[in-house]
Amino acid sequence: MSRKPTRATSKPKRRAQPRRKQPGMIDRAIAALPISEAALHRITVWGITGIAVGSALAVAMLFGVPGVIGTALAETMGRAGLRVEQVEVTGIKRADRMTVYNYTLSQKSRAMPLVDLDEVRERLTTIGWVADARVSRRLPDMLVVDIVERKAAAVWQHQGQLMLIDNEGVLLEPVSADAMPDLPLVIGDGAYAQQPAIASCSTRRRR
Repeated sequence: MSRKPTRATSKPKRRAQPRRKQPGMIDRAIAALPISEAALHRITVWGITGIAVGSALAVAMLFGVPGVIGTALAETMGRAGLRVEQVEVTGIKRADRMTVYNYTLSQKSRAMPLVDLDEVRERLTTIGWVADARVSRRLPDMLVVDIVERKAAAVWQHQGQLMLIDNEGVLLEPVSADAMPDLPLVIGDGAYAQQPAIASCSTRRRR
């Protein structure tokens, strides 16, 4: 009996497994950050949006695009989230905090690009206790206000009323007789305006 020739069966070849890509330095650094992926994604989106909007505004200014278009673009940014919703205030001891908040938020528009920081500062310096104010943006939705307060240097007495004044004669706030601080007393109509001279004389005497 003749045997039928048998065909040699070849073993199936294994597919080469793709090598896993090792994480790079940037990937490892991102993984080590103490923030979630969602928060990181939001930060990235805001960063890209800020660059794009800043570039668009720069081009608009360069080519003299009408202000109406720039305003419309800024308002669009405000609706997208770049809008003042919070105010952080530091440096306050005597000034009224709510007045500072109200003056800061009193804007024609709260879209971040349309907030005039110099105008906000000038408005804040009309508050008696405020000598100066530094106003800055913290994207996406916060204004940061650092108040520099005046210091009471004397008490002005006029028509039975007592008023704290600083060393430049600026009126600060009324004070009651039982809460009157240990400060020089100036009396009479317009006497508060002489406080700078009085303060200068006191300084020379101390020297």
